[in-house]
Amino acid sequence: MNKLKPGHFILLIAGILGIVFGPWLFTRPYHGDWSFFDFSHTGQIGDTIGGITAPIVGLVSIILLWWTFRAQLKFNEEQAEINKEQKIFNDSSRVLSMQAQVMQIDDSIRYGFSSTDRTHEGRGCASLRNLQKGTPANVRIPYSVLISLIDRVHMLDVSVSSLVYVAKTSELTDGERKSIIAISLVYIEDILSFYEMADSHNIEYILPLSEVGNELISLPSAQDTISAKTKLYAEKLSAIKKECINILG
Repeated sequence: MNKLKPGHFILLIAGILGIVFGPWLFTRPYHGDWSFFDFSHTGQIGDTIGGITAPIVGLVSIILLWWTFRAQLKFNEEQAEINKEQKIFNDSSRVLSMQAQVMQIDDSIRYGFSSTDRTHEGRGCASLRNLQKGTPANVRIPYSVLISLIDRVHMLDVSVSSLVYVAKTSELTDGERKSIIAISLVYIEDILSFYEMADSHNIEYILPLSEVGNELISLPSAQDTISAKTKLYAEKLSAIKKECINILG
């Protein structure tokens, strides 16, 4: 807010003194030859005082109102800037928290699978390509593990999609936003690749005895269950992928 200048104080004090001492001054009898300065015997002394003091009161009111408006405008501008900086800080904190959550969920994706020579342990979304059928090691995974894995990958899918939405609508810089989107796109492509493998019979799984022959008694087969899950998830995630590509240009 602008500080009051000395001239403003002088004007304000003069106005206040004029209002306070005006009635007393103009009702005093005048002694001397300049009788036309004597207002004490006129019948319109009130109008005279009012006519003299009203402009002073109005001027002081206008000055005070102008200062008030300027102070309010300055405060609003400063508050808007503070709010913007606070939103940037909140968005940055939220994005960092969600990135940490994505990494935590990705690290929790752990599963066992076997090949012709030995058993293996997969870890993380990037390792899912090792399950593709036709690899030299002839990889196989238990059906129950595959179903659980699909659900855990979907949790990562949802977390990454949320991160993309927050980054897209945040107050971050364009460079920061694109960096987050680019990292998210890597996860999205790995997840979509896994969904495609599972839906297109490109993952060799071992059926439990309870699932064998379900199609013969009109129950959904194991592959039907896998396809129903992955198709629904992949359709939604594909739309997010297109948005990411558009943002990155």
